[in-house]
Parts: sequence; C-alpha cells; structure tokens
Amino acid sequence: MTLDIAWLDEAPSTMSVATELLRTKSPPFAVVAARQTEGQGSYGRSWQSPVGNFYATLVLPGQSYSPERFPLTLLTGLAIAHFLEENWAVKATVKWPNDLLLGGRKLGGILTQMIGQGEQSAIVIGVGLNIHQAPDLPGGEHRAVALAEYNLAPMDSVESWGKELLVHLQAVLTKAIATGNNAWQKSFDRYGTAVG
Repeated sequence: MTLDIAWLDEAPSTMSVATELLRTKSPPFAVVAARQTEGQGSYGRSWQSPVGNFYATLVLPGQSYSPERFPLTLLTGLAIAHFLEENWAVKATVKWPNDLLLGGRKLGGILTQMIGQGEQSAIVIGVGLNIHQAPDLPGGEHRAVALAEYNLAPMDSVESWGKELLVHLQAVLTKAIATGNNAWQKSFDRYGTAVG
C-alpha cells in the first residue's frame, strides 16, 4: 500500500500534526518535519528537536493490532536498528522500552500511541533520530549521540532515505500486525541490549 508522506519545514510535533490529520485522513500516512517546536518524548518529557535531525510520525490502521501479541514500541526500534545496519552500516541497539543507542549513547527514541477503537482505531508511531545534532539530555541516563559524530550521516536527501525508512517500518509493522508472529524475538537477540 502506498504511503502518503507530508514533508513540513516546522511543526509543533509530528505526532500532534498526525493526530489532527486523523480527523480527516485514513491511515496509512506519515508526517515528517525538519524541526519541532514542541517535540514529545516518553513520560510527558519534551524532545529537543534542532534542525538537522529526523522527526517523523507514521500512522497505521490499528483494528488488527493487539498489544498482547507483541510490543509495538520495541518492534519499531528493532526495525529501525535493522534498517540502519543494512543501509548505513550503523550498529545501533535497542534498549527497552523505547531507546535507540549507539556506542551506549542515545541516538533516538520512539513513542507509540493507540487512538480510537475498533474499525476506527489507528497506531501512531513517533520516531526521532539524531542525524547531525546531539541535543543535551538533562537528567537523562544516556548522553546523546548523532550519526555525524561517526561520519555515518547519510549523504542523500532526507526525502530519499526518510521515505525508505518509513516504508520499511510500514512493511515490517503491517506484516507483524497481520500475522501476530513472534519473529521479532530473533531480532532482539541481534539488536537488543539490557532492559532498563
């Protein structure tokens, strides 16, 4: 299924824009912003969002998803880690429940929500990746890191690789939701790190 992507120069947060779009638009679709003014992290924390990084929200149909079948946030992290290794030779790991790490430092984060019920439900998946900037993390357990520090930042445009990443996530998550299998557990053996 084709993925419609809205590319924005700035947004309060891609998740808030995506949630608002759900009023008039059916999934799947995605929102990407070059900068967020009110980025959202886990536990109600703000997510610093300087220009040069990747901020996106992917929205998928939620009527077939059951939280008891597999952990959506973890599977999203594993799918991103796989994409980074396959495309950019980046050896990222996933720390439960929603951190992407590189060399023990925070490379990105994931935030997921279920909206609505039954046939009208949707899965909203927010992703932030530090590409060129590593923002301060006051009080955080991990220092931040950006791919640019390792000379691993992608050379092509964010419209190119960002679309590839989002389409990859769409494919992995849609298949997992449809089949409900636990193949993700093998990926955790490869990309998972200690539970925090």
